[in-house]
Amino acid sequence: MLAKFIIDGVIGPLRIGLPTSELLVLAGPPPTWKGKPGTIFGHRGIINYDNSSTWIYNGVHVDIKGGEIERLFVWMDYHLMNWDHEWFRKWPISTQPRLSEVRDYLDSQQISYAISGTRGGLGFDIIMYKACVLGVAKRNAELSEVEVHGIVRVKDCNDVPLGLDASININELRPRGSKA
Repeated sequence: MLAKFIIDGVIGPLRIGLPTSELLVLAGPPPTWKGKPGTIFGHRGIINYDNSSTWIYNGVHVDIKGGEIERLFVWMDYHLMNWDHEWFRKWPISTQPRLSEVRDYLDSQQISYAISGTRGGLGFDIIMYKACVLGVAKRNAELSEVEVHGIVRVKDCNDVPLGLDASININELRPRGSKA
């Protein structure tokens, strides 16, 4: 399930590049979306999912651009993921993993990756082909102790969030057997 998310950009009926019209047929309207509800300052917020660029299904953030899914975010820190939902029943890592657990999983699936970030800096990221695992380091923490705060699957490998260490060639990180 996680490997399919990383390699193919698919989780449940959600798929990178899926038009929103098909998404609505497959998964229905989003139960929630970014911008809902209004603020305490009287701002109405975004009261209709059609006006939001981020729809949320079972805790998965679906970024919409140009009428199709551009990014999928599986947040593990502050969003309520429905880990009992069928999309996650066979999730191969814990719901609050450390970067070492993610690395072990990637190694077991033979998915190439690189690590960006520095010890004691803003954090560590594991960068994979078209995907990124975000980890936030505690000061002077060892990599194995760093908690994962989300996994982002992007449409284009040039769109890896939060910047990328210039020494990492994302195109060399293709999973084995990948043709794209």
